[in-house]
Amino acid sequence: MKKQTYISIQIVLGIYFIIYFISAVFQSDFWGNILSPIGTFAASIILFTVYLRPRKIRFHWLCASLACFFWFLADILWAVYDLVLGLDPDEIDLITYIYMLPNIFLAIASGIFFISQWHKWNKVQLILDVLAITSSGITLVWILLFHKQSEMILSISADSFTTFISIICDFFAGCCIVIWFNSNRNGKIANSIHLVVIGVFLYICSDLYYSHQLFRDEYIPNSLIDSAYMASFLLIAWGGLIDIFYMEKTNITTDNIMHQNTGASRKALIILSVPILLILVNNYEFKEVLIFGCIIAVYQILSSYVQYTIRNEQLLQREKELNSLLEEKIAEHTKDLLDANNNLKILSQRDQITGLFNRRYFLDSLDQMLNDTMSGESVYIIFMDMDRFKSINDSYGHDIGDKVLMEIGDRLESWNTYNALLARLGGDEFVIAVRGRFQHSEIKKMVSELIKCCNKPININNYEFNITLSAGITQYPNDANERSSLMKNADIAMYNSKSQGYNQYSFFNSELNSKILRKNEIELLLKNANFDKEFELYYQPQIKIPENNLIGVEALLRWKALESGHISPAEFIPIAEEIGIIVPLGEWIIKQAVMQISKWNNLYDSDLKVGINISPKQLDTPNFIDYVLSIIKTYSIKPSWLDMEITESIAMKGESTVQSIFATIANLGISISIDDFGTGYSSLSYIKKFSFNKLKIAKPLVDNISTDSSEAQIIKAIVMMAKTLGIKAIAEGVESEEQLKLLISLQCDEVQGYIFGHPLPASEFERMHIKQFANK
Repeated sequence: MKKQTYISIQIVLGIYFIIYFISAVFQSDFWGNILSPIGTFAASIILFTVYLRPRKIRFHWLCASLACFFWFLADILWAVYDLVLGLDPDEIDLITYIYMLPNIFLAIASGIFFISQWHKWNKVQLILDVLAITSSGITLVWILLFHKQSEMILSISADSFTTFISIICDFFAGCCIVIWFNSNRNGKIANSIHLVVIGVFLYICSDLYYSHQLFRDEYIPNSLIDSAYMASFLLIAWGGLIDIFYMEKTNITTDNIMHQNTGASRKALIILSVPILLILVNNYEFKEVLIFGCIIAVYQILSSYVQYTIRNEQLLQREKELNSLLEEKIAEHTKDLLDANNNLKILSQRDQITGLFNRRYFLDSLDQMLNDTMSGESVYIIFMDMDRFKSINDSYGHDIGDKVLMEIGDRLESWNTYNALLARLGGDEFVIAVRGRFQHSEIKKMVSELIKCCNKPININNYEFNITLSAGITQYPNDANERSSLMKNADIAMYNSKSQGYNQYSFFNSELNSKILRKNEIELLLKNANFDKEFELYYQPQIKIPENNLIGVEALLRWKALESGHISPAEFIPIAEEIGIIVPLGEWIIKQAVMQISKWNNLYDSDLKVGINISPKQLDTPNFIDYVLSIIKTYSIKPSWLDMEITESIAMKGESTVQSIFATIANLGISISIDDFGTGYSSLSYIKKFSFNKLKIAKPLVDNISTDSSEAQIIKAIVMMAKTLGIKAIAEGVESEEQLKLLISLQCDEVQGYIFGHPLPASEFERMHIKQFANK
């Protein structure tokens, strides 16, 4: 096709649409009936011409051409009945059925094009896209089009079969287009495809709006909605016209337009957010927004995991290629270290185990680096500590530990492409100083690469070690102006990372400094605390369902420091664990809880249990069992009144001493519960191994039980497992009637949470719960 012809056709189509649009604005039946067939017939001819051109995949162009042709045929019949025969075309079933055919052919065209592309997409990601987009689409149509009324669907299928088929075809074509658009993450889309997709999408929107008008009996023939239909056909034809022209000129094919649906993409989030915006604009209920929010959240989580897996697969080959390069560099470095001329320098500046610079050289070089820093430059200090390295030395010996340090040193060297200063300060501590004009994001990427590099398994003498690091980062001159303060800041940030788990890194800031000061303050307060005057036990009821009978309480520690007032358990308990105060404090808790349950059970002739949280450090003390026995004897209580709550991490240790303690506790008649079950590495093996009496289902699982079916299934599995093993299951953090009803339906044995009562001091708890229970 010549360029002049190409431009002329576009001009003619543009002028035609303007004239048709004007007739639609004035709702002229005569000109609308005359002009409408002309545009669709022209579009049909253009698209059929595209189909005739030889290519691998072209049948979708034929379907698009047939869609335009049947619309043209329906328009001709409409004009004949309206202008010639003087009959109402709306009453003619034949015309209605022919108008339905474009929907069918456009749906077929969309499906063919979609199928022709999906071999280029990751199938797992594609399934996620299909599920998320179709579920959002169905929900959106149900809310906006059918107003959540099933009667409307039944009336459509009964009263207007063509409308029902049209809506289904529109929905199918729309889903195909949206999924295709979302899956095209890395490739450039041709202009012709852009126009065709926009045209089909405009047709779908127009048709759904027409259906909405039809339901409300508001449709007017030859109105603006018809001009929208015409615009959609002309856009599709325009895309075909561009395809014809550029196929002749540049021989471009559409075979390679699509690329893999991998990599980061915000399209899905935007697409899935559209229903929320539409619902908000139309003032719908919050729960409907919440439905789409849940769909988006679940999709983003699963999609992130799939993308993460795909990226790992893509990096595998790259890692193999880098390994050979790393081996060459390590060999070259080893040869240099063996050079006799550098022995003295190595001894004075290098760490003897890792070959990195030693502490003295690093500190001297850092001072020089700070002095040489130019305006606009920064020096970042990255302080690193290997997590749980002491256990390697204790379990495998220092020779193995030294080899692990050597391997980590080698990996740091191989990572260092930034001209950074690397050093081992001593023990399992390493430090890096890098100077330059870096963005914050670049340093984060740098540290992430560093941690990933050291995470690879280390194999030494048939042992495999998986090393994790904690890192703290500080910046000169923003955080401090001299070396000692910078090193202290990096150390503070590193310990903050350790508190967050493994493989974490933190940047120093004033808040971290405040946290350290706060920690030191609480530590001092704990060491000087008067347990009897400052600490108090609160009690929360444990209820048997569905009878709603009070069967026990959990003792919860509260602290009102004489100098600072109330301090949260989440804040002081970890510090008490760290400094060892938890052992005497735990003994005080056991004594107070036993004394209180003895009083209540004897006074009210009841058989309530009291749950007491037990620290790992308490189990490590040699006299733990003796102390518990002495308290039981002192207050003459039944051992069955005590329930000791332990965490999954303690249970999974499986050490012989722990097994012995659990066996002794069980033989005494004291029950044992696993606290926060379901949030850690829950394993059937350790539950069968020890004599546990109760599983306490973690609050995070209960929180989402009413909105997340997967959480409900997890709780159901836990309850079934508990019943199979002959033990009880109690759900923590139950706060609503809906949660309670679901737990009853899942046959959970007991519950605990705000729905039955907040933790209260003993006197208030007795008044609000114990006395009422006794009266029953």
